[in-house]
Amino acid sequence: QLGSGPYAKEQQFYTRQDYIELLKYAEERNVKILPEFNMPAHARAAVISMEARAKNGDDSYRLTDPEDETFLLTVQFYDRTSIINPCLDSSVRFVEKLVGEVKQMHDDAGIPLESYHFGGDEAKNILLGAGYSSYSDELKEQPFSKSPSCQAKRLNDPSFDIEKIANYWAITVNKILAQNGISEMVAWQDGLRSTTKDQYETESVAVNLWGTLYWGSIAELADAADDGFEIIMSNPDYLYFDFPYEVNPEERGYYWAARQNSVYKVFSFAPENLAQNAETSVDRDGNEMSVTTPSIPQPRIHGMQGQTWSETIRTDDQYYEMAFPRVLAVAERAWHRAIWEMNWSPGVTYNGETDLVPKDELATDYNGFVSALGCREMLKLEYLGIKYRVPPPGASIDASGVLTANSELPCTVIMYSIDEGRTWSLFSGPVGVGSGKAVTLQSASFNGSLKSRVVVADEECSDCEHDGNFNMDSSITTNGGPSIATNDNNGIGSANDFPSTGDNNGNLNRNPSTTMSDSSYNSGSSYNNGDVTTDQTSNTGGENPRTPGDSQVMMRNQAHVLLFPGRVICLVGILLSLL
Repeated sequence: QLGSGPYAKEQQFYTRQDYIELLKYAEERNVKILPEFNMPAHARAAVISMEARAKNGDDSYRLTDPEDETFLLTVQFYDRTSIINPCLDSSVRFVEKLVGEVKQMHDDAGIPLESYHFGGDEAKNILLGAGYSSYSDELKEQPFSKSPSCQAKRLNDPSFDIEKIANYWAITVNKILAQNGISEMVAWQDGLRSTTKDQYETESVAVNLWGTLYWGSIAELADAADDGFEIIMSNPDYLYFDFPYEVNPEERGYYWAARQNSVYKVFSFAPENLAQNAETSVDRDGNEMSVTTPSIPQPRIHGMQGQTWSETIRTDDQYYEMAFPRVLAVAERAWHRAIWEMNWSPGVTYNGETDLVPKDELATDYNGFVSALGCREMLKLEYLGIKYRVPPPGASIDASGVLTANSELPCTVIMYSIDEGRTWSLFSGPVGVGSGKAVTLQSASFNGSLKSRVVVADEECSDCEHDGNFNMDSSITTNGGPSIATNDNNGIGSANDFPSTGDNNGNLNRNPSTTMSDSSYNSGSSYNNGDVTTDQTSNTGGENPRTPGDSQVMMRNQAHVLLFPGRVICLVGILLSLL
């Protein structure tokens, strides 16, 4: 999203032939590539490139008005040169050229371009939002409000509304897509807000719903359904993979929407009954939520999407660690509706005090899933060279000096050291380490090539009781750092909000529900005796896979994976050298 920096030493774009080869490669593997070119915002590379072209004498595709003096600050703290000016005829020509070139590449590959992601999000001046009251009102301007081109358009077209310029651009681009025979446009919800499906010309229009549950995404879901859009659940408080796995200062990631998105939290997300998630999770600050299902028919959910935004990711290995194994939990939820997912029931309220979700069945389902991951699927990823995240062990030392430890992923190797990491021993069960000792622990992958971060356990919190949120890092400190006492932590828990189905001999641990290493899990997806299957009838809940819409698993910004029942699709965030 933010580029490779000034010292890139390798090609940072796809050539035309690269993209054609990718299309063919994907097609051979039953994968569909959905191109996304975000606009009008998040388009700085295009705007600056076309500005350089204009200064060299060709302004045919210029994307910014040189006479515009509007002050604008984007979410990424760029100015107006990161947003395409929708009022310019040259901006329209640019999109016509872009769409035509992408379509031609699909035609040359023999693979129709059926769906196109428009982007559409965050075309705004953030100073107009909450939290910027100290800034001068002179800086709080609508995007392009001082652009002569937009002022002229407003005079010539009374229906043109500068405050809905993103909507205007969405409708403009949609017409270009329809003219090129593209049947579906996809966009982020804020780009299409205040419009309805009947304003667009493509056969289908889908929106990525990316509001948080505690900030009111249930109402946004109802609005999007009422507006006639297909809905792709992309909620950041469950499905953003640039957030930490755990509440721990050594875990990388943002936390503006969620303090942690663990594998369990992703797995337990109910995409077709959004309110249900208020009973099984807490908000960003660890507080309980109360959400009531709107009194409308169940919305048609087109799919769900996981996002790995890459502005804080600098290497492929960092990307793999953030995406895997969480993306496998998204694939599972998109593929298969579990027996513990409740039906959409208008008027029903879910919160931390209700007991409507069958949590024993959720725990059993997760236990089977995570056992399959730890005992089989992670081995496959390691064999493929994917450097997935190895979770650190959870551990406690009782008053008699006995160390107990386990892992979120069954079958994960756990090592411990009583001499601050100078020598290591394999942990195979409770072991005496001596009273008053601090023990260093680390998890490792099957062949030892991947390792977790190091944690330290002592007796400080060995008698703590679980509080329902499983504060698994109690009595664990960072290597060489201060003790981290997390057993109250505003109710968040420090590792993952795992289901309470056992306590592993009464000791603090990272995941009590995964002590059963049952690797025979078969949910109707890819956990059938180690082989990938497209069986859509066999699953743990005895139910069919999701049928209201084609369940999608998307991610963005690298090369990312989408799954539909019976087929796999890939969304690639790309900038092509087209002009």
